[in-house]
Amino acid sequence: VEPQQDTFDWRLYDPVVEDALAHGLRIYATIAYTPAWATAGPEWTGVPLRTADWEDVCYRAAQRYAGRIDAWGMWNEPNVSRFWSGSRADYIYKILKPGSAAVHAADPDAKVCGPELAHLQSADWDGWLDEVIRRADGALDVVTHHLYPDGSDSRSVARALIADRNRPWEPPSVRQVLEAAGWLGRPFWLTETGYNAASGTI
Repeated sequence: VEPQQDTFDWRLYDPVVEDALAHGLRIYATIAYTPAWATAGPEWTGVPLRTADWEDVCYRAAQRYAGRIDAWGMWNEPNVSRFWSGSRADYIYKILKPGSAAVHAADPDAKVCGPELAHLQSADWDGWLDEVIRRADGALDVVTHHLYPDGSDSRSVARALIADRNRPWEPPSVRQVLEAAGWLGRPFWLTETGYNAASGTI
């Protein structure tokens, strides 16, 4: 969208939005990734050098698609190094909070969602989720999560999210983390899921 600072190109997304709405679909859009000019870290995953640049693109996106995009995700799977090179604090204070404020300023009716974590013990999903909710729940309208079972059917994903057991994932359950952080009973969306189709049908 912003290949150079203050140069914006929406040509890829404008027709996607129009086509989706023409087919009766509502859109959940994730804003993410850092162009090389905007970071001293790795392109794509690096922490923005200036929070104002991140706020600007969040504001412009929400303003451009106000009334057409209902919900905005703040980054994708920041607990996985292939998507985010910064720390947990960097995500909370340089992405989530300023991005949320910008989206809400541009479109007060939009929902801000996150942290879109990958449900991986190796990526400390539960530590991330607990800390993000405790430190930044004022910035969130919806907590979002990504979960991919291995060798399960689609209904098993929903069952496993609330189950207090250690199969097919290790404890704690998502429900336990939400409850401990004070989010249980508030909006929670599963925004990515699926299962391996190599061994069967989807």
